[in-house]
This record gives sequence, C-alpha cells and structure tokens, in this order.
Amino acid sequence: MPIVQIQRDIAKNLDDKKHTLVYSSDLSAAFDLLRKKTFFHTLKGVLDKDIMNIIVDFLSERKMQVQIEGISFTLRNVDYGCEQGSVLVPRLFNLYMRNVTQHALGNATTTYA
Repeated sequence: MPIVQIQRDIAKNLDDKKHTLVYSSDLSAAFDLLRKKTFFHTLKGVLDKDIMNIIVDFLSERKMQVQIEGISFTLRNVDYGCEQGSVLVPRLFNLYMRNVTQHALGNATTTYA
C-alpha cells in the first residue's frame, strides 16, 4: 500500500473525528531472533507432520565459528535465529508472522500489509 494512501486514510479519519492508530515496526532482523520452540508451537497443526520434521531438521543442530585474521574461535551451537540466504527462510518467516497484524491491531477496520 502506498504511503500516500495511508496518509489520506489518516487525514480522513481525523477529519471524521475517528480514532486513528498507526503501528509500524522494523522486522529487518526479526528472524535473527527466532526462538525454535515458539516457532514450532506456532506451526503445530498448520503444517503436515512430515514437513514439520523437515523444518525442525533445517533449524536444528546448527553451528557457527568466527575466524578473524586467520584465528579461529571455538565452534558454538546456534540456539536461535534462522539460516540466512535460503529460499525457505522467507516462507518460514511469513508463517511465523502470520498472526502478528491480528494481535497488534485487534479489531481495527483498515490494515495494510
């Protein structure tokens, strides 16, 4: 939705003496903080069991290691977040965030995605 349309809707609501709520959030790094338990609970009953097992495998047992100027630091488990650069990640993010607008806005009459 173009920002101009949102601005018009806000102006009209103010002219009509209606309450107006604007909610904005920066989700650019939201999947970096993914908590697997919460994610799996969110998807329970939404996805087929076999698909869920694939996703669990995809997000589990991930490890990372930092190397700076040839010095390698200890290999560590990655307990949260999601693989970056995969074609699966945007789809998983959409599933994870599917109810955010509903929870944030409650009974609002106009929403923009």
